[in-house]
Amino acid sequence: MLKSFAAWRCFVRMTGSKRGRARRRAAVLRLCHIPFVVSITLIAPSQPQAQTTNQKRDEKEVSSRQQADTVIQQGMLLLHEKRYGEALAEFRLLEKQSPLNPDALSGEGIALALMGRSDEAIDTLKRALAVDPSYWLARRELGILYWSKGRKQDAAGELEPLIVLHPDDGPVNSILGQYELERKSYPAALAYFSRIPAEMAADPSLALMGAEAQLNTRDIARAAETLKDLVGRPDLTNDMRFKLAWMLGQAKLSKEAIQEFNKLPTDYPDRFRRNYGLALAYFNERDYQKCIQTLKPVLATGGTEPELYSLLGVAEEKGGQTQEAYEAFREGILQNPTNPRNYLNIATLASQHLNYKLAAEMLTEGIARIPQAHELFLSRGIAYTLAARFDEAKRDYQRAIEMAPEDYGGYLAMGISELEEGNLNGAIQSFRKAAVHGPKDPRCYYFLTESLIQKGAAPESSEFQEALESINTAVSLEPNFAHAYVDRAKLELARGDAKTALVDLEHARSIDPNSSSIAYLLARAYQRKGERAKADALFAQVQEQGDRDLQQFAKDSLTETLVVVSTGNR
Repeated sequence: MLKSFAAWRCFVRMTGSKRGRARRRAAVLRLCHIPFVVSITLIAPSQPQAQTTNQKRDEKEVSSRQQADTVIQQGMLLLHEKRYGEALAEFRLLEKQSPLNPDALSGEGIALALMGRSDEAIDTLKRALAVDPSYWLARRELGILYWSKGRKQDAAGELEPLIVLHPDDGPVNSILGQYELERKSYPAALAYFSRIPAEMAADPSLALMGAEAQLNTRDIARAAETLKDLVGRPDLTNDMRFKLAWMLGQAKLSKEAIQEFNKLPTDYPDRFRRNYGLALAYFNERDYQKCIQTLKPVLATGGTEPELYSLLGVAEEKGGQTQEAYEAFREGILQNPTNPRNYLNIATLASQHLNYKLAAEMLTEGIARIPQAHELFLSRGIAYTLAARFDEAKRDYQRAIEMAPEDYGGYLAMGISELEEGNLNGAIQSFRKAAVHGPKDPRCYYFLTESLIQKGAAPESSEFQEALESINTAVSLEPNFAHAYVDRAKLELARGDAKTALVDLEHARSIDPNSSSIAYLLARAYQRKGERAKADALFAQVQEQGDRDLQQFAKDSLTETLVVVSTGNR
């Protein structure tokens, strides 16, 4: 509010509103002409009486405005000296003399606000706006007062129109940025915060808000720079440091996150989140033992949150302690029987170790306790597919899709299962739906192309064109997707473009030099082009060729989907 008052005082004394500037300019002009008017009157007393009356009225008006300006400046000086009661008296006296003077009403409103009488201040500023709705300084003060009283929507309603006229206003941008951040309108929040770099640099709480907006708009690089500038600042409160540490982790600055978490006092009130955040930072640094060492004391002193067991189990598995990982997940289930996370984790771990039976059993136990969790049905369907139990898998996928039709993972997993089973028409339909609901996942387009190729899409057919468009989309989404280049090369070879196919196959081999299927297809392309020596060299490396690479990639995709579901990174 003091910053607001200082700005108001400066504007009133130096410029004022557009209407105020015009008023003061007219007064100055009239004052400059007074001697001339008087002299004319003395020289020509025979002028009509009406002219003399008008001159006197003008002089009186000028004098009145001069007095008003003097009172306003005196009132602002008293406010600056924190003599709020005397300032209020000055403004109220002027209001009595000039009830339609918005300067007097705005000054009165500011004085009341500084005295803690915010409700009266709001009423007074409203009266100022009733006199002159375009008086933006009164509207600005009213918006700031609304914000201070928690009337956030009212504040935004007053302040949003002002930012168009004054886009660099620091307090207004700050308030509107916070308002949009609380509404999770991150691009809008970032737009406001980006206009006040000096304020953000001076105020760490504002900088943290700006970083939060940057993280949530995927501007990780800028967020990292904002957060790194806060590391080591002495003016951070413990809560600010805690938030900084968390966001450093989100920005993939794990080393810095560890440093900031370790600066927090051991008795920091949010012990769970402090230790969990620190453990997560150690995990991201692949220091699995320190991650485990950070989590175990929390569990030993009564921590039962499912995230603790989940992270502990994954860290133990990554650290080569598979049995301990199983035990952590099982304990997480015992402590949180109605939370799906540890069922998903133990199923993922079992699938990664090819124990699909155990994965299905654990997920069945979870479904019995949490029948509304669609991700458990999806994951059990994946476990069934990996175990080649296709009918059971299909029933689970259908159930998962019924429960969450917007989740593309169900369509993707269903399609892979149908592709594995040889149901190409069903696979094509599933992958088309997966691409609609998951347009950013290149696997949807790759598997759609693979299904169309296996179905025998002929050049010049609509299905061939669909396959080509889909595989181009997959490559654009993931430029290092070796299998996508292979399928595009198959399409290029089918229409006789061996030269372009060779480029794609050579690129695929550079990405995945150990793939026998890529080597075999590349050898055939060399053979068709007449480069017999290159073809023979590759054929010698590939003694036996089948669909093993594709089948393995399909299984890896299903296992990856299991991992994604279990971590919640959908």
